[in-house]
Amino acid sequence: GNVRLNAQNKLAVTGQLALRGTRDFTVSWQADARDLASVPAAVRAGLPWPTAGTVISQGSASGALQRWQAGGWQSLQGKATVDVTGLRIQEAALDSLHLQADARAGVVRVEDLSVRLDASNRLNAAGELNLTDQGLPLTARVKLELPQVVKASAWSTQFKGPALRGGAVAVDWQGQGTLEPRQMESRGEVLVREL
Repeated sequence: GNVRLNAQNKLAVTGQLALRGTRDFTVSWQADARDLASVPAAVRAGLPWPTAGTVISQGSASGALQRWQAGGWQSLQGKATVDVTGLRIQEAALDSLHLQADARAGVVRVEDLSVRLDASNRLNAAGELNLTDQGLPLTARVKLELPQVVKASAWSTQFKGPALRGGAVAVDWQGQGTLEPRQMESRGEVLVREL
C-alpha cells in the first residue's frame, strides 16, 4: 500500500506472504521523504525528529520464513539503497549518507556505506557476511577520517555518549574472520591525535 504522510513525504510498500509451507514472502518498498521536518507530529511518536533532511530509499527482499527459523538462509535475496542528505537532529548534522546493499543466496553484502558529516569528516565501509556457511564468515573494510572529532560530538551526545571536545582520528582497517567462534584477522592503521 501507499502511505502519504504529507505532500513531501511518501512511502509505498507491497508484499506477499504464504501462510502455508515454508511461508515464502516477497516485499518491496520505495520511500521518498523530501522534507522530514514537515512530517506530522502524530507520526513522530516522541522520537528525536529531524528539523531538516531528505531520505530516499528503495529495495526488495524475498525468502522463506520457516527456513530462516531453522537456520537455513539460502533463500534470502534482496537489495536496498538508502540516500540521506542534509539531515539535522537538534545540534547533530549530517551532509550525506549512502548505503547500497544486497543479499544473494544467504550472502549479505554492504557494497558501499558512505557517511559525510561535512567535507572533511567522513566514513566509508564495505563488507560481506555469509549466513549459509558454518561459522558465519565475514570480511569488512572501514576507512574513517575525522580531522575534527568535535564535529561528531553532537551525534555522540544525541545517543547518550560523551561530549567530544577535540582531536583527530583516522582509521584504515580491513579484516576477515568468523562470528562463531569469534575470530578475526585484521590489519590497518589507527591514528589518534589530542583526543
